[in-house]
Amino acid sequence: MRRLSQLLVGIFFVAGLSVVGIGTTAAATSCVAVLGNGGCMSSIQAAVDAAAPGDTITVGGGTFAESVSITKSLTLQGSTSGTTIDATGKDHGIQVSGTSNVTVSGFTVMNAGLSGIAVMNSSNVNVSGNSLLYNDKNLTPQATCPGAPGSDQDDCGAALYVSGVTNSTFDSNIIQHNADGVLVTDETGPSSGNTFSHNTITLNGPECGLTLASHNGTAPNGVFNNTVSNNDISGNGASGVGIFSPFPGTAAYNNVVSGNTLFNNGHAGVTLHTHAPGTNDNNNQIINNTFGNNNTKGDDSAQVGVTTAIILSAPANPITGTVITGNTINDETIGIYLGNATGSTISDNTNNAIIPVLTVPGGSGGVPSTAVSASAYAWPTSSGLTTAFAVSFNSATAGNGQVLFGTSCSGLTGTATEDAFAGTTSHWVLVTRDDFSTAGTGLTPGTTYYYAVATVSSSGVTVDNNGGKCYTVTIPSTATTTGPPSPPASGGSA
Repeated sequence: MRRLSQLLVGIFFVAGLSVVGIGTTAAATSCVAVLGNGGCMSSIQAAVDAAAPGDTITVGGGTFAESVSITKSLTLQGSTSGTTIDATGKDHGIQVSGTSNVTVSGFTVMNAGLSGIAVMNSSNVNVSGNSLLYNDKNLTPQATCPGAPGSDQDDCGAALYVSGVTNSTFDSNIIQHNADGVLVTDETGPSSGNTFSHNTITLNGPECGLTLASHNGTAPNGVFNNTVSNNDISGNGASGVGIFSPFPGTAAYNNVVSGNTLFNNGHAGVTLHTHAPGTNDNNNQIINNTFGNNNTKGDDSAQVGVTTAIILSAPANPITGTVITGNTINDETIGIYLGNATGSTISDNTNNAIIPVLTVPGGSGGVPSTAVSASAYAWPTSSGLTTAFAVSFNSATAGNGQVLFGTSCSGLTGTATEDAFAGTTSHWVLVTRDDFSTAGTGLTPGTTYYYAVATVSSSGVTVDNNGGKCYTVTIPSTATTTGPPSPPASGGSA
């Protein structure tokens, strides 16, 4: 009997070892195929649901019409032959939330209503080697986005949405043709210690290439200690890189923007904005980047209407401790615009801008600062009354003076450009007709014309648009002079 009891104990002991062994089995690999052949599942989401933490799921080539939610640690790997997630009609292509140690790699994600890939409330996530194309589909012409948070209405949360994420890596992704490229925010919690490197973030509009934006004014919050390095960020609708703290309590600080190429963005290559007291856009670093022809649309918020590499604008609360060093700036009117930015360190930049550094103590200073005046004329000729108006203005940037005119501020269809004082900052333009029209000379007597002024380069690129301001002038109905007015000897000013 004693030997039987010892034998039973031995059996139970071995069984116990067996159970322990099962619990420590190495992570498994499963597969997904479009047709579910070869023993693979046909749905990525089904494979994710069936996986144990730490598993790897390989997804074959082809297109999968689904939205994938990941809430456990695993690796999701697309095929080198091309794996596409078509998220048409769905909010996200891939969403990682409330987990850690996740890798997503090798996918093309398209047509999501909001973000192609969204990562929220997670850590140690690696998103690499993916293409995010034509997402943010819910954006309307009115700049609203059904389903997006209130602070993301104008961009649907961006193609890559990162919120409440720490210590994660976003590397070598292609992000193109979305409403917004990358949004890093604290809407669901602080975002810190993340790296965005070697990504191609181009042709996203109307919004930014990559945004570090604090949208949560309540502690614990903030977007801080993130690194944006060695990316190509070009041709986006707004800023190449934007660092924003828009309302009291928001904080985007201690971030590093380094080694990026930033060209042809609608707003500055790097923009720091804060528009309220009690914000923190401090101690960010902008180092070793290359800039060219940014702020092509003009920054209305900062009132900077010329091409500019870097804009710091803080009319309500100073931005302090910014480091701007080692950058190369070409083909810009203003290299570095400092609007109420105190204690900035600016050193060792190759700054070839027309105005290398412009400091405006009060914040949004209104660049260019242009004084505008106009006089209207009518003079008799053998064919009847000829009419015109002459505009005098000064500009911050030398070039050819230009007047755009029409019958409403939204309908400036005519163009007149000066010849006598081209390439100066003092302009006098006589407007008798559209330079590009074959119609006769003379405007319509008694008509009120609306006009705006600008300065253009010799190649026709607008370098100073006076902030887009619109003015009016009324043409007289009877003769005021015996002949057309002559320009002032020096070009005139207001």
